[in-house]
Amino acid sequence: MRSYLLFFISFLALYFIIQFVSGLILTATYKPKFSETGGSSVHLSNEVALGGSLGVPFIALVILATLMAWLVVRMVRKVMGK
Repeated sequence: MRSYLLFFISFLALYFIIQFVSGLILTATYKPKFSETGGSSVHLSNEVALGGSLGVPFIALVILATLMAWLVVRMVRKVMGK
């Protein structure tokens, strides 16, 4: 039961850390397309783009967080001598 709890907590923590870092990278590398506005800045203040493409697919983040959580559980078991 303890290993399941450890896996669940480490999975959640790692998933949110990966999401946060991914969001930081996407925000830092975002370059708006001014060509779509026709070179006018009038439309920029009136329109907000919501949604769009996902930076890293959801399933890739889940798989990565799962693998990392599994490694954390294995490392803890190795340290504890089980």
